[in-house]
Amino acid sequence: MSRIAIISLLALASTIVASAGQIEIGGASGLTSTYVTSGCAGATCVAGSTGGATEQNYDTVLFQGLTGTNPAAGGTIHDSADNVTFAMMNGGGSSNFWDLPQSGNNEITVPIGLYGVTDVWTMINDVLAGDSSVSRDVTLFFNFGTTSNAATVDTITVKLTNAGNSSTAAGEDRNSVDCSPATTTPCEGTASPAISPLMSGVSISGVTVDTNNVYTSSFSDDQAGTLNLDDQGFLFNGISLASLGVGDTNLNTYLVSVQIKEASATAGGQGVALSAITVDTAPVPEPSTIMMMLTGLGVVGFAALRRRSA
Repeated sequence: MSRIAIISLLALASTIVASAGQIEIGGASGLTSTYVTSGCAGATCVAGSTGGATEQNYDTVLFQGLTGTNPAAGGTIHDSADNVTFAMMNGGGSSNFWDLPQSGNNEITVPIGLYGVTDVWTMINDVLAGDSSVSRDVTLFFNFGTTSNAATVDTITVKLTNAGNSSTAAGEDRNSVDCSPATTTPCEGTASPAISPLMSGVSISGVTVDTNNVYTSSFSDDQAGTLNLDDQGFLFNGISLASLGVGDTNLNTYLVSVQIKEASATAGGQGVALSAITVDTAPVPEPSTIMMMLTGLGVVGFAALRRRSA
C-alpha cells in the first residue's frame, strides 16, 4: 500500500474519532430565539418553533427576585457527576430560559440535525409549582430520521412526571425554588414545596433516564431555602427505529429535533422552564463522510495502479 493510501486511511480514522463528542446545542449562545427558529447555523436542519414559549429571566421569573447568587446569562454550567456541560442562553439581553405555558401552544421544537446521537441532556425545572403540584408533567419527543432535516421521522416519546411515569414518586423535574419549611404561605409570591429526591437509572419508553442537580444557591428572604437548576439525561441504548428501516437505531440515523411540551394544562403551578440542551454523539462518521473518504481512497488506488502499469 502506498504512503498516500496509508495517510488517507489514517485521515479516515481521525475523522471517525473527531465525529464523536459532546455538543452544546446553539453553540456558545445556547438556545436563543435565533437558533431555535432558524435551525442549525452552517448545517442542514429543520427550522424549530418556539410555540407559546417565551424567553424569561431567572431573577424576575424562575427565582422570583429572591436574594441569592443566581447564574448569569451566558457562559456555561457543568454537571461534574455526569460530565455534561451546558451553554447557557446569551441572546444579547437578559433572557436565561424558555418558559413553557400551561395551555395553548405550550410546546417548543429545538432543531438538532446530528448523526449517531447516543444521549440527550436537558436542563428543565418547574416554574412556581404550588404545594399541590410539586412536579409538572413534561413530555419530550425525540424525532429521528434518515437525514438531518427529514420530514418523516420515528419519534421516541418520554413523559416525565413526579411519579416517574409510574405510581412510584421519583422527582424527574423539580421546582426551581425550595422554601424551608415547605408551607402554603407564599415564598415571594408562590407556594414552594420541599424538593423531592432526584431519580437515577429509571427506564421510560426504553430510554434510561437520569437526573442530577447542576446548580444550587441558598437564599434568605421572608423564608430561607435554595435555588436549583437540574438536568435530565436520556440514554437511548441503541433503541430500535424500525419504522425508518430495518436495523435503524439512534446510532445510524439523525436526531432531527427535540420537542418539549408542558403537558399539565389544568394542574397547579405556572409551567416549565427549559434552560439548555446538550447531546453526545457516537464515534461513527456520517454516511456522506464515509463515502467521501472511500472515494478519495479509490482515486489514490487508481493513481497508484496507473503508476505501476506505466
